[in-house]
Amino acid sequence: MKTTAEIRQSFLDFFHSKGHQVVASSSLVPENDPTLLFTNAGMNQFKDVFLGMDKRPYSRATTAQRCVRAGGKHNDLENVGYTARHHTFFEMLGNFSFGDYFKHDAINFAWEYLTSPQWLGLPKEKLWVTVYETDNEAYDIWHKEVGVPAERIIRIGDNKGAPYASDNFWAMGDTGPCGPCTEIFYDHGDHIWGGPPGSPEEDGDRYIEIWNVVFMQFNRQADGTMEKLPRPSVDTGMGLERISAVLQHVNSNYEIDIFQKLIAKTAEVVGTTDLTNKSLRVIADHIRSCAYLIADGVIPSNEGRGYVLRRIIRRAVRHGHLLGAKEAFFYKLVPTLIEVMAEAGKEVKEKQANVEKLLRLEEEQFARTLERGLSLLDDALAQVKDGVLSGEVAFKLYDTYGFPLDLTADVCRERDIAIDEAGFEHEMEAQRLRAQSASQFGMDYNNVIRVEGETKFEGYTESESLAKVTALFHDGKSVDSITAGQSAVVILENTPFYAESGGQIGDSGYLISQGVQFNVKDTQKYGQVFGHIGELEQGTLKVGQTVNAVVDAARRHQTSLNHSATHLLHAALRQVLGHHVVQKGSLVSDTALRFDFAHPEAITKAQLNEIETLVNQKVRENFVVQTDIMDIEAAKAKGAMALFGEKYADVVRVLTMGDFSVELCGGIHAKRTGDIGLFKIVAETAVAAGIRRIEAVTGENAINWLHNQQRILTQSADLFKSDVNTLVEKIQQLQDKAKKAEKELQGLKEKAAMQAGSDLVKSAVKIGDDFSFRTDFLQNSLKQTEGLSLQGLLIALAFGERAWLDNKTWLIYQQTNTAHLIAISGLHIGLAMGIGFFFARLLQLALPTRFISPQFPLCFGVLIVLGYAYLAGFSLPTFRAMMALLFIAILQFSRRYYTPSKMLCLVVAFLLFCDPLMPLSVSFWLSVGAVTCLIVWYRYVPLSIIEWQHQKLSRKVRWILGLFHLQLGLLILFTPIQLFFFNGFALNGFLANLIAVPLYSFLLVPLILFAVLTNGAFSSWHLSNTIAQGITQFLSVFQGSYVPISINLSLILTALLSLVFGGMLYGLYFASQRKTKNTPLKSSRFFTLNSTKILSSEAYKQALLGVILISSFCIGTLGYRYFTKPKWQLDTLDVGQGLATLIVKEGKGVLYDTGPAWQSGIGVSSMAELEILPYLQREGIELETLILSHDDNDHSGGAKAILAAYPEIELITPSRKNYGETHRTCCLQGKQWQWRGLDFKILSPTQITDRAENPQSCVILLTDGQYQILLTGDADVATERSFAEKLGKINVLQVGHHGSKTSTGEFLLGQTKPDMALISSGRWNAWNFPHPTVIERLNRYQSAVENTAISGHIRLNFTEKGIEIEKARGDFSPWFARVIGLSPK
Repeated sequence: MKTTAEIRQSFLDFFHSKGHQVVASSSLVPENDPTLLFTNAGMNQFKDVFLGMDKRPYSRATTAQRCVRAGGKHNDLENVGYTARHHTFFEMLGNFSFGDYFKHDAINFAWEYLTSPQWLGLPKEKLWVTVYETDNEAYDIWHKEVGVPAERIIRIGDNKGAPYASDNFWAMGDTGPCGPCTEIFYDHGDHIWGGPPGSPEEDGDRYIEIWNVVFMQFNRQADGTMEKLPRPSVDTGMGLERISAVLQHVNSNYEIDIFQKLIAKTAEVVGTTDLTNKSLRVIADHIRSCAYLIADGVIPSNEGRGYVLRRIIRRAVRHGHLLGAKEAFFYKLVPTLIEVMAEAGKEVKEKQANVEKLLRLEEEQFARTLERGLSLLDDALAQVKDGVLSGEVAFKLYDTYGFPLDLTADVCRERDIAIDEAGFEHEMEAQRLRAQSASQFGMDYNNVIRVEGETKFEGYTESESLAKVTALFHDGKSVDSITAGQSAVVILENTPFYAESGGQIGDSGYLISQGVQFNVKDTQKYGQVFGHIGELEQGTLKVGQTVNAVVDAARRHQTSLNHSATHLLHAALRQVLGHHVVQKGSLVSDTALRFDFAHPEAITKAQLNEIETLVNQKVRENFVVQTDIMDIEAAKAKGAMALFGEKYADVVRVLTMGDFSVELCGGIHAKRTGDIGLFKIVAETAVAAGIRRIEAVTGENAINWLHNQQRILTQSADLFKSDVNTLVEKIQQLQDKAKKAEKELQGLKEKAAMQAGSDLVKSAVKIGDDFSFRTDFLQNSLKQTEGLSLQGLLIALAFGERAWLDNKTWLIYQQTNTAHLIAISGLHIGLAMGIGFFFARLLQLALPTRFISPQFPLCFGVLIVLGYAYLAGFSLPTFRAMMALLFIAILQFSRRYYTPSKMLCLVVAFLLFCDPLMPLSVSFWLSVGAVTCLIVWYRYVPLSIIEWQHQKLSRKVRWILGLFHLQLGLLILFTPIQLFFFNGFALNGFLANLIAVPLYSFLLVPLILFAVLTNGAFSSWHLSNTIAQGITQFLSVFQGSYVPISINLSLILTALLSLVFGGMLYGLYFASQRKTKNTPLKSSRFFTLNSTKILSSEAYKQALLGVILISSFCIGTLGYRYFTKPKWQLDTLDVGQGLATLIVKEGKGVLYDTGPAWQSGIGVSSMAELEILPYLQREGIELETLILSHDDNDHSGGAKAILAAYPEIELITPSRKNYGETHRTCCLQGKQWQWRGLDFKILSPTQITDRAENPQSCVILLTDGQYQILLTGDADVATERSFAEKLGKINVLQVGHHGSKTSTGEFLLGQTKPDMALISSGRWNAWNFPHPTVIERLNRYQSAVENTAISGHIRLNFTEKGIEIEKARGDFSPWFARVIGLSPK
């Protein structure tokens, strides 16, 4: 049985025997490729060759490339250890042809290596192959030449929803090289479940892909057209771990020799004997990726590649903790890793000490917080009741204890708990963006400047030479000539200009010919040619013309000095700090140099001095800067260091400076180190975790920098009246004096504070730079009410702060229609005004006559109102009531009389002037509605009516009748408004308010204000608590009388109440007829709105007409709703970033998903409680079935709230997750049922899982015989492909995954061509859903798109004539929509 190391070597040997160059594995950090996070395929290092931007001295190559997939779109991290073939690190065996051989040889090479007894000797009958559906050439080679039976050759078409989107068609990006591929599969045998590729059972483990051979024969343009490549190429890949599993006769990659040894060593190190534990597999995998990433220069950090490395290390450490590891263990696996990786482990072995050190430091750092973090997580998970861990806790674990989100998710998955990822991302958006540095080929490879041929570089010896123009590019396009004033890129046949590389900037200068001058501003490489970038200053420059290329020699000389100094700096850093220092980047210009390098800590001043001194020492030694040309292996043997991010040919330039520095470098350098003159470090900083940066200047620039520093020192000395030599001593003396003066000042402040004793100062609490009396009042009140049973209620009434109000007390007031008593609003402001007014009147009795003014009580009342509003924190209702009262006071000062109705109109106009958005507040409408009701009530049904018969009533009777009269009016007139806003009312609310309002108004609130202002004098707080207790206990008797009311019932009740009011008006109308118009009425001092004269019969007739109109409107609306009721309706509820779709027929409902839940201040809140349940109550819909598409929080977060409200309904779900339901049915493909004449059919998934993710979404086709609706949940494109093939035209599509581009693929849309597409997404969501790609797809298929983020709640009414759409925000005017952020633009 071959070992993994033997298989790796045999692969390289086989292709070497076929004329292939064996190329070493490239670094896991891609070279000069910012589009990749990590090297993830064998072809990465040859990408420029395939693109025609680079040439190699060979046309055939073979590699054993190390790869990492743990970030961006290739993120396998969460599955590693739990599946048979997921890894963060793997090796990809590959052979490549760059315009050499093609399909015939590639297929025959693969077959020979796999089946020949000399090589792997696999049984031919065990091998199956796939080809692209239209690739007849490959099919014929397999069938007719190789001899594979037709039944084992499978054609795979475009199975991913778009042309050329196929498992058997490979593309480098949206544009550029691409082509069909053929894949080879190994059949493990029928004792393992699974089917061949392309079959419904292809996801099983029986048939495993072992080799993919890509034929790059096309160049895809931006418009999608395919052009044949002039020189087609081959790119193949075979996973070493997979082929090892086949040859070693095991089904899981974790059972091959490499992993068995690593697992055994891990078990030994952590002290466990259970070798089947999944945590061992996780650690064995992670040590490979972590060790190789560090060896390739990645350092744990909080961004980019370093963050991914940190996540992997911490995941491994946490699994070690699970296994019982008590001390750092991870780094101890490195020697075993080097052993099992054999020849491929030499890179790690060379840097073993640094790898072990960094792993140990990272583990020890994390271990210090791991125990505390896990303890916090355990406590948080124990308190989870809805199956969702709050995003705040997840963020705290990340921010405080260093738990990456996927590590927290790992722990949660073990306990079947989800994470509120939306909440987490809200808390740490910046970190999330850094962590998601993802790989994406997003560039158009056809827009890259590509020129055949090569520019000969003469700049090592020349700074001026004649050269022929071979190509011109203007605006990225090839042109034959350019004219004066045009910018261009000029390609020369030969050039003395150095093109930017190795950190050295490109040369500048001129291209001159007769009458022509081109100003070169920069020089860049484009493959093998040099591009001279600049602007033509005069003349016309044409292709084929000869020019004199002149480099700016002075600028180049300064640059060369800085470049040589960079080499000396690199060597000095390694000598002073250690050989772990590796270059991470550099910038060498004519003015300065910048050098980035790996080092885990800040450099001390002493170390910086030592580094600078060492470099200057080597400058003075005046080494000859020697350049040698030799092959790469000889250069490495000489000890030459390769620079970060650079590619080197087989023959390289080796730059030597004495015995101090030996590096590979293609840049321009000084002739001797002495030419540098002087080296001066000007800055040392951190650019990322584990990455330091040194900035320095040399030569004349260094001298200028020193002169500037000397000038600053001299100016500083002059300011301190000192000389440079004694400047430090002078500064020290001044510092000592300042400290002494500061102490004396502090002592004086303390003494003054003790002597002052001012109550004003004592009552001030400093917050930042402000003094807040309100805060002091609040803190004192909290101390004085500590231990009182209703502290929260007292504080709410005094300050409008409900943070201390317990949920039980709040529910009592909420369910008895008395919650308005707790919110500081118009009632309380009016009371404050009244208290101030009457107190001022009493005060006037003790003042001399000359101080008595009729305006004084009014002014004093206003001041009390302002003070009370301040205590209440100027909340919106308080501010509104205060502004209204101030406006009324101003009108009173003006001595102008207004009727109550006119006064109300003026106040509302004034409030809207102050805040035009006030109508968006429900409390605004409630306040305006309540005042309007009172005005109407006291105008048409005055309390004075009782005394029309001139019967004298006692004051007590008038008070009791007044309260009863007030509450009766609100019951009759205000109840419809309550029904409209709250869809229900408390049956006993009339009695509750009748008792509670006067007790609060005239007893409790004044007493609480007295307690606040007098610091609790006369036990006023305790007395307030006793009274509040009595009122609250009395109100609790009425609790439970709250009745939810539907819209239809609300219309009926409104009509009935209107008729009651109309009957009262009718009776009063006849009563008024029996009296003369001049009959006086008894005036009321208590209610200022009370009429004091009888209304005319005309006024009553108008009021009766209004009542009739209101009743008619209610009855008409009710009839309209009944007669225009659709056959059935589909509601897409506005639940933010989530989904909730309601199917309604005959007053019954089926709910598809419930929207999200989240952690709030008083527990778990959900859109089910805020949106879905109120809507069901308002519409009078009885829910009969709940369907959950999958278990993500944004779809199932409200499930428990729904099931609590409807405990007997049926739950249909694709997972085994428990939601506390009574009746459950599984969502499985093929299940069908009928509900009230509507047919439901489940299209996906095919199996039940413990936790359903996006791909396992419950997909449902709904039809009534005329219309078809498709509900897809968050199904991805692959899932869509599995069910869409047999679908036809549909009318309505619920767009998958809120408009993510991973769903709603071309194949689904092409099959269904939906008339309408409904998207449920949150406005300004973190993922920018819906994705523009999805919108573009839908528009292309002419689907009408509606999005809840724009339209709010969307209702589709299905009628015989068609589909009617109603949108919650459809009636908003455009300008108002823009103001409140609802406009799509």
